[in-house]
Amino acid sequence: MGGSPDRSGIVRKETIINLIKNEFELTFDIEELFEKSNLHTDDLDFQAFCTLFEGSGDDDKSVSRAGSLLSVRKVLRNKLREIGFE
Repeated sequence: MGGSPDRSGIVRKETIINLIKNEFELTFDIEELFEKSNLHTDDLDFQAFCTLFEGSGDDDKSVSRAGSLLSVRKVLRNKLREIGFE
């Protein structure tokens, strides 16, 4: 796991899931978010990570969560920087 200032490197999908569910104790379905984002890999590069949190989906639940996801995205990015993924 990790990243470099040039945005190379990867972060494990399970690391993101763990942070969302355990660190932040959020209840939205992060696995569904991966599916809707068409991210079917265990290792995400910086671009894939950004893609994961950019779209909010078309359903009402997704639209109502969009603001929360944007807040989570900022906090999650900071947390990932702390552990070496920039």
